[in-house]
Amino acid sequence: MIAAVSPSSLTYEDSHNTLKYADRAKHIRAELKRNVVNVNLHVSHYARIVEELRAEIAELRKQQHGRSTQTALHTHRQQAGPEPEVIERLQGDLTSIFTDRKKIRRQLLDTETRDKYLQYRLQQRKRCLETYTLVATSAGKLNQVCLSLLQAVPGTSLYCKLYQVRLSIAS
Repeated sequence: MIAAVSPSSLTYEDSHNTLKYADRAKHIRAELKRNVVNVNLHVSHYARIVEELRAEIAELRKQQHGRSTQTALHTHRQQAGPEPEVIERLQGDLTSIFTDRKKIRRQLLDTETRDKYLQYRLQQRKRCLETYTLVATSAGKLNQVCLSLLQAVPGTSLYCKLYQVRLSIAS
């Protein structure tokens, strides 16, 4: 056995492991034994075994040929495809599934659209409320500029009337 080692400190572990393996390999001893088989059979016996095996092979080939014709018929039936009723039923199932998915997606789209609209309306109401709060916290007078501002924002006419009622009650 030849062991290659390196003097470099970078490969110290590899060199050390190589030397340990080489030392273990040095102590391996192989013993050879002669394979002795006692053969008491005559050549004629082997000839009879060969003939039996050939007969068995011929029989298996006949069985395989019979099975291959049955397999060919079965394969032909499989290649013909499933029955037309099964195909129609599966097509109907697929059509109903896709129709249901289409309805669900439409409902989802409608719900998302409604959600966006409601968020927009909520944002408008918040702006109106901020404007109302700004006007209500001013000096206590509702001048014409603030009134026109409140009426310019959609849905604030109710707030203007409430504020006017509040001013009339307060004075």
